[in-house]
Amino acid sequence: INEWSYSWLKISLSTEKGKPRGIIPASVRGYDEAINGNEPNWYDANMFWHYYDWSNHCGNRILDHLLFTYSITADDSLLIPIELTLKFITNVLLNNPTVKNSEVIIGSDEWIVQRFLNSGSFWSNVQNWRILTDNKESDNLLKNYGSFYIKYLLTKDESELENGLDQILSTLRYNSPLRTKLVMHTDRVRIPGIDHLTAMICGDATHNGSSPFLAASWSNTNEKCSILIEEISSESMLVSLYNFDESEITIGMKIWKLLSGTYKLKQTDPVKEKETIIVITNPGQVFDLKLAPESLTKISITKISD
Repeated sequence: INEWSYSWLKISLSTEKGKPRGIIPASVRGYDEAINGNEPNWYDANMFWHYYDWSNHCGNRILDHLLFTYSITADDSLLIPIELTLKFITNVLLNNPTVKNSEVIIGSDEWIVQRFLNSGSFWSNVQNWRILTDNKESDNLLKNYGSFYIKYLLTKDESELENGLDQILSTLRYNSPLRTKLVMHTDRVRIPGIDHLTAMICGDATHNGSSPFLAASWSNTNEKCSILIEEISSESMLVSLYNFDESEITIGMKIWKLLSGTYKLKQTDPVKEKETIIVITNPGQVFDLKLAPESLTKISITKISD
C-alpha cells in the first residue's frame, strides 16, 4: 500500500505534458513512468473504456487511496496532492467564480476545476480529509460544494440533513419493487444519495464504496433504532440515538477513528445521566450501550489522557 501510494504521490508532483502540480493524471506507463504513455496530453488515456480518461473520475480513486494510506500511516506527505488540488481550485475560483457553469476549453485550468466542482467523489475525499486532519482552510469550499453531511458538520444546520434524505426518498418513492422484490442479480440497481445515510449513521460519506473511513459502526440494531453522528474528531465524538422500541435495547458501538487513550463516555437520556471511563487501545473496539425505550439518548466521548 505504501509503495503504491508513494508512486502516485511522486507522479502527481510532475508537470509533464502541462499537468498542474498535484493533480493525479489519467494513467502512467509502467516501465518509464510516462504520463499517458505516448499520448499527447495528460488527461486522455485513449484506452478501450472511457472511464480511464481523467474527466470521468478526476483521479479520485487514487486520492482516496492516498487518504486511506494516510489514515493508517499518519504520513502527511500523502496529503500533498489533495491539498495542492484544493489550492488550485481556490485560485481558479478567485479569477472566475462562475466557472462551475461556464463554457470552458478542454484541458484548461477552468475545465479541470469545473470537473472537480461537479464531482461527488472528489468532495467525498475532501470531506474525509477535513475530518481526519481537522484542517479548516477549505471550509468555505466545502460549505459551497461539499456533501449535505459535511455542510451539517460545519454549520449544524439540520436542513442539510433533511435535504440529503429527500434525495434518497425521491428514489425510494419510485418503483420500489425493482429495488426490493424483483431484483435477482445486477450491479445497476442503485439509490442515489445513499452515502448520506451512511454518513449520518457511521460518520463516513465515502462516495460509491471506496475506502472505509468509518467513525463508528454498530451491532444489534434494527429498524427501530436511529443514529446520527453529530461531531467527529480524532479525540472526541458526539452521537444521538433514538430507540423507537417499547423496551430497552442494548447495541454495540464499534469505534474506529478515536486515537488510543483514556476517554470519558457520557450517556444522557430523559431519565438519567451516566459517566463512564473507557480505554481505547485499538481501532474497532466495541462498547455496549443500553438505550431507554421510546427516547433520545446522547453519547458524548471525550479524551482525557493518552
